[in-house]
Amino acid sequence: MSASARYSGFRAGRLSLAGALAAAAIVTLPLPAASGAESGTPPQGQHVAASLVAETRSVVPGRPLQVALRQQIEPGWHTYWSNPGDSGLPTTIEWTLPPGFTAGPIAWPTPRRISYGPVVDYGYENEILLPVTIEVPSNLQPGTEVVLSAHASWLVCADTCIPEEKTVSLSLPAGVEAGTDPYWAERFASTRAHTPLPNPFPTTVTVAGDAITLHVAAGDAARLRDVTFFPAAQDLIDDEAPQAATAGAQGLTLTLRASAVKAPPPGLDGILVFRDSAAQAESEPQALVISTAVEPAAGPAADLGFIWAAVLAFVGGVLLNLMPCVLPVLSSRRSAWSSTRRRRRGWCGFKACPTRPVSSSALPASPLR
Repeated sequence: MSASARYSGFRAGRLSLAGALAAAAIVTLPLPAASGAESGTPPQGQHVAASLVAETRSVVPGRPLQVALRQQIEPGWHTYWSNPGDSGLPTTIEWTLPPGFTAGPIAWPTPRRISYGPVVDYGYENEILLPVTIEVPSNLQPGTEVVLSAHASWLVCADTCIPEEKTVSLSLPAGVEAGTDPYWAERFASTRAHTPLPNPFPTTVTVAGDAITLHVAAGDAARLRDVTFFPAAQDLIDDEAPQAATAGAQGLTLTLRASAVKAPPPGLDGILVFRDSAAQAESEPQALVISTAVEPAAGPAADLGFIWAAVLAFVGGVLLNLMPCVLPVLSSRRSAWSSTRRRRRGWCGFKACPTRPVSSSALPASPLR
């Protein structure tokens, strides 16, 4: 599907947390600036130069190959994360591969919040690698030339949004050794350092009204700053609303505002991004993958609500039976019951009355009321 067709409907509009991520922080490097020979210039009328790059110089039979769609974005413009936020669409890649080769999904690096007035987008600026793992068949013959091809489509936005697309390809020889490319190996390592890590900490999510509270029991989190949650899906939270973070000795608590478009979610999925204030001033943000079911809200307020409901139900029943329209009915039923009892007593005066258990369901309703 062409980019113009795909985007035709779019309108712009301790165990501490720091300690657990220390190793990742060491390898978190800013993406190296491309030299003049390697910097890409977007085609005429476009704002992104796209190319397909690989971490190694050759393809090894049976060994996964790391490749990436490289986007060099014109200053002032941006492309989108898997969840674009309030507007936009993510980059897609449609692969054409040799027989036996398969491509995995994009391993999305941590995005940035990009605001245009009330619109909040999640995406990338300047330059980004979107990594993909290619599974290589074990019967690949060394010496074979392997051609990987893909059709990439994306939306690039500034004050306006423009759909763009390009077919990119990469040719690598098959060999017994991968042959690491130092330049690209460094860039892939930097991109992996910007990829969210699995969350090792106990995490809970509760919902009360329009407030979604995320708590990560990460030990001493007092050093964390610039805490931001990126939802995995659109309309999960109010993207524009402030996110109130409290970091202390018991972990990290973040309060989000639920989206007004959808009902509160059964679970919270996304990534939690933060910086460590004890690290260097310009340290890169760290990120954890969050995927937690929402716990039912319970407490004194819920119990009090049940008690009040029971009291009101009782009072309502009493008032109903005291209403003027009900009293005449009760009076007539009482009179009829009394007459029946007198007739039965008269009959029993000439003949012994039989005795038998009387079901409670046969009793008149009015005395019970």
